Amino acid sequence: MSRLSAGRLVDVLLVLLVCMQLAELVLTRADDLSVAIVVLVVAATGVLLLRRRAPVAAALLSLGGFAALLQLMPSTPASTFLALLVSVGLLGSLPGVARLVGLIGAWAVALEGAWVDPYGGGAGDFALSAAIMTGAWTCGFLVARGVRATTAAAAQVAAAEQARHEAAAEAVRDERARMTRELHDVLAHALTVLVVQSVAAQEDLAHGVVDSRLAARLRASEELARESLHELRALLGILGTTTDAAPPARGFDGVRLMVERLSQAGMAVELDIQGTPTQLSAGLELAVHRVVQEAVTNALRHGSGDRARVVITSGPDAVEIVVENPLGDPRTDVAGAGRGLAGLRERVHLHHGTLVTSSEGEQYRMRCVLPLPKDDWEHPAGQRPGRQSESMSGSESESESESPEVSA
Repeated sequence: MSRLSAGRLVDVLLVLLVCMQLAELVLTRADDLSVAIVVLVVAATGVLLLRRRAPVAAALLSLGGFAALLQLMPSTPASTFLALLVSVGLLGSLPGVARLVGLIGAWAVALEGAWVDPYGGGAGDFALSAAIMTGAWTCGFLVARGVRATTAAAAQVAAAEQARHEAAAEAVRDERARMTRELHDVLAHALTVLVVQSVAAQEDLAHGVVDSRLAARLRASEELARESLHELRALLGILGTTTDAAPPARGFDGVRLMVERLSQAGMAVELDIQGTPTQLSAGLELAVHRVVQEAVTNALRHGSGDRARVVITSGPDAVEIVVENPLGDPRTDVAGAGRGLAGLRERVHLHHGTLVTSSEGEQYRMRCVLPLPKDDWEHPAGQRPGRQSESMSGSESESESESPEVSA
C-alpha cells in the first residue's frame, strides 16, 4: 500500500474532525440539535477540502460557517473549537491572498466569540482568543513554509542528479563518438595500405618477380596488421596483461614509422620536418599523427597513390602540417567510410586548429595548423634546431627504406 501524501492526510483529518463534531453534538445536544447546525458543522470544516482549487473562497466560506455557528451556539463545544483552530492553521498554510484572508477572518471570529460569549466576553476575552487564533495561523504558516523549502530543496537535488546523469550520458556519447573516429582512422589507414601492398605483391608475382622487395612488402603488411590490432585492442579497452607490447608510436616518431611502412608498400613519401621538434602533449601528438595518416590514406585511396610530400614545421607556438600529392586515377578501388575529412576537421577543431584542403593544378594540398598550448612551448624535445629531410621511395632498396636519409 502506497503512503498517503501530506495533503491527503490533512483531508482525512478534516473528515475526522467533522465526524467528531457531529458525534459530540449528538451526545450533548440531541434535544435541541437542528439541521442548520449540522449543515454548518459539515460545511465550515468540510469546505476546506476545496482549498487547493479555490483557496480564497474556501477560506471565506469556512470562517463564515464558524461565525454562523457562534450565532447558533454561543457556547462552543470543544470539538468545534478544535476544528476552528485546525482550520485557521490550515488557512495559514494557503498561498497568497487566501492566507491573509484567513488571518483577518480568524480575528473577526475571535471578536464575534468575545461579543456573544454568555459567560463573559470583553476586550480580555477577545485578546486571548485573537492570540490563540494567531498562534494557530502562525503554526500553519511556518509548517507550510518548511514543507515548501523542503520540496524546493528536493527538487533542486533531483534536478542536479538529473543534470549529472545527463552529463554522464553525454560524456559516454562523446567517448563513443571519439572511439568511432579513432577506429575509423586506424582501420581506414591500415586496410588501405594493406590493399595497396597486396596489389603490388600480386603484380610482382604475376611478373615472376620474387625478391627482397616483395618480402619487405609482406613483412610490412604483417607489422602493420599487428600494430593495428594492438591499437584496436587498446581502443576497445581489452589491452591488459595479455601483452607486453609497447604502445604505438605517435607524434614525429609515429610519422616517421608510418612513412617507412608506406615506402615499403611502394609509395614514395618525402618527409620534411623543419624547425625544432617539440615534446607535444599526448592529445596533440595523436592529432599530428592522425592528420598525416588521413592525408596519405587519401592520397592512396583517391590520388595517383605513387608519391606524396609531407612537410611538418614545428614553430614556437604552432605545428604546421602540409601534405601534397598528385591527382589522378587511384591505384586501388577502396571505398571510403565517409568520415575521413569530417572526423579530421572535428579533431583539429578540438585543438583550436585549422584545416584547409585545395587543388592546385595537378596537385592536391592539405594544410593543417595546430596551435601549441603554453605548456608545450616550454618543453622542447631536446633535438637540435635545424631541418630534417627524409625521402623514401618504393623503388629503393630494402636497406635504404629501413634507414631514411637525413640531411642537415
